[in-house]
Amino acid sequence: MYETEWFGLRFEDIVRTSAFNLAGQPFYEEFYRRFFEVYTSYEDLPETWRRDKSAVAGWIKDRIAVDDQVLSIGCGIGFVESVLLSRGLARNRLSVTDISASALRWLSAEIDSSRIHIGHIPYCLPQDRKYNVAYLVAAEYALSDPDLIALLATLRERLQEGGALLLISASIDSRKSIALDSVKDIVRWTLHCVKLRDIGQFWGWARRPDEIILLLKKSGFGQVHFEAPHSFEAKVS
Repeated sequence: MYETEWFGLRFEDIVRTSAFNLAGQPFYEEFYRRFFEVYTSYEDLPETWRRDKSAVAGWIKDRIAVDDQVLSIGCGIGFVESVLLSRGLARNRLSVTDISASALRWLSAEIDSSRIHIGHIPYCLPQDRKYNVAYLVAAEYALSDPDLIALLATLRERLQEGGALLLISASIDSRKSIALDSVKDIVRWTLHCVKLRDIGQFWGWARRPDEIILLLKKSGFGQVHFEAPHSFEAKVS
């Protein structure tokens, strides 16, 4: 997948992009610096986006018990987490991770700093803490299959017996004609190579639901439930 903008902010106006390498921490630091110059609160964000993410938060909340310890992986600006807190999830029950501290400017005012973990899993997490629910929202696309399996396996080890991993994808591969899309990709790359059109930043991998289910099972989850169009629940048995 390739992207040229996010939240209406064109990448080429903010930071140098790469069609070959995934966006890393320097990319996100520069992007969020500009993002917070343009947006001052969650309410400034597009209404459709907020509505969709609020629905995701509702789906997650329905799967959290009152006394569950919850871990959010790659929380970004923390909108889903803010909604969960507003709907009754206790602040001392939620922990979050992200690779960019800059992204958490708004959320850091809502939860204690001891619950915010910056860096890569498992290194950024407290060694002795386990969780009842861990979830990823629109995060798995940025990991290759081997890296995603490794992350999911690590998270499985951090879940309590009977715990659940929730994965909500924003990059389900719904192509009806792989051949046609392959031709389109060739055209895009040709235009990019002759500098007639910027293909954008390499953003990650789109996957079909059955591919995500297979990766969850390869990481050690025996029970995986898919709820169309983009939500997965995997249980530790």
